[in-house]
Amino acid sequence: MRTKDWNDPALRGIGAKFEAYDLASELESYGADAAALLLPTTEQRILAGERPTHITLPTAFADALMAFLLSLPRSDHGRPRDWSPQLVEFSLKRGMSLRAAAKKEADRTGKPAEDIERAYRLWRAKRAKGRSKKTPL
Repeated sequence: MRTKDWNDPALRGIGAKFEAYDLASELESYGADAAALLLPTTEQRILAGERPTHITLPTAFADALMAFLLSLPRSDHGRPRDWSPQLVEFSLKRGMSLRAAAKKEADRTGKPAEDIERAYRLWRAKRAKGRSKKTPL
């Protein structure tokens, strides 16, 4: 796998289907213990001497774990991208349906298409309402 594939929306979709607690439980069965990180450093060193230094994971589990990790928001990109009503509107003007435009924006932002569709309808209604107000002379 190439690192450029890591942003593939299909891969992120697969990873999002996994539950973190299920994966953690599976890791624990192979010898991982996240609670060891809560111990003071000196106790971690003592425990490290009692535990194996390496664990072996089945390839299918490692693939599932990697897909799950890649589905998480990236911390080095700051706050998550917000959807853009202007980009949705641009897609609509180019002949896309609202559903297709929302899905396109969902792929870009990672937000659910239904939420973008609903928010766009509200945004459009507020904008239309603002235009219809008559300004007093």
